[in-house]
Amino acid sequence: MKPDSAIESAPDAPSDGRVQRGKRSRERILDALLELVREGFLRPTAEQVARRAGVGIRTVFRRFDDMDGLFAELDARTSAIARELYPPASGPSDAPLPERIGELVGLRISLYEELGPFLRSSVLHRARSAYVEKRSLRSARELRRDVEARIPELSDEPDWVADAVDTLLSFESWNRLRHDRRLGRERIRLTLRASLTALLAQRDRP
Repeated sequence: MKPDSAIESAPDAPSDGRVQRGKRSRERILDALLELVREGFLRPTAEQVARRAGVGIRTVFRRFDDMDGLFAELDARTSAIARELYPPASGPSDAPLPERIGELVGLRISLYEELGPFLRSSVLHRARSAYVEKRSLRSARELRRDVEARIPELSDEPDWVADAVDTLLSFESWNRLRHDRRLGRERIRLTLRASLTALLAQRDRP
């Protein structure tokens, strides 16, 4: 006679196997989407994702309700990458303003260099995806607060100055220089640092 523990655990074994297979196929699908976007397929279809993952398209929609749900999971992955690359401001800094400007520019460039394809993909999906639109707006607010935390001097300036700083440090500015103008990373760093330094040093403002 089998021990009670074996009798109790036996019926769960097939179920556990299905759960594990489901998790593995889910990860393959997410990996496939990540690879496609990183390679420049900014609007991958469910068919492309399924083919890259080596699963049927029905499997894609068994693991995810729709493409919006799939992109939400992708966002969770890229957000984890962003948190590693871009630590939050730890509070007021005694460092001189030029040093903080240089650090902030470096952080933004590192973030955009790593996540550029995913951010371009988000821009394309915003009009069709309520989730992507909401997430993009939230990210913009978070980055604006980050600027204000790292450069608290902005609180003494007119609002348009903070708007200008936020715009210079935005993904859109970086993308124009990097993707449209094809400038190198160091040239972009120098451009943004000089622009921010000049802006924040200006005193005769309109």
